[in-house]
Amino acid sequence: MKITKQKLKQIIKEELESALESPPTDNSAAAIGMQLAWMADRMLSAYTDEGPPALQEMIDLIKARDYEKIRSDHNRMWTDLVKYHRDTGIPMTPRVSHNFRAIRTIVTNM
Repeated sequence: MKITKQKLKQIIKEELESALESPPTDNSAAAIGMQLAWMADRMLSAYTDEGPPALQEMIDLIKARDYEKIRSDHNRMWTDLVKYHRDTGIPMTPRVSHNFRAIRTIVTNM
């Protein structure tokens, strides 16, 4: 069976997305903290300057491991993030929206 470059790229992309969406197999606080920190860094790397205030707030909560506050304030932070992008005219990248939603899923399932 021959696989084209395009098909291989698609397979790799799907596997990466699947790995990012699945919860960590090690449910220790350290593993979850590392995963959330990685997601926060990934979102922040989408911006050339300082990230939006709502994103910075999320990052601060992740660093503080205040998962209860993330759960309770997630919708407000998401709304603030969307407003920031709307008001500045800067398009939100899929990496930011995907990771922001994935963080909610992770902390909700803790």
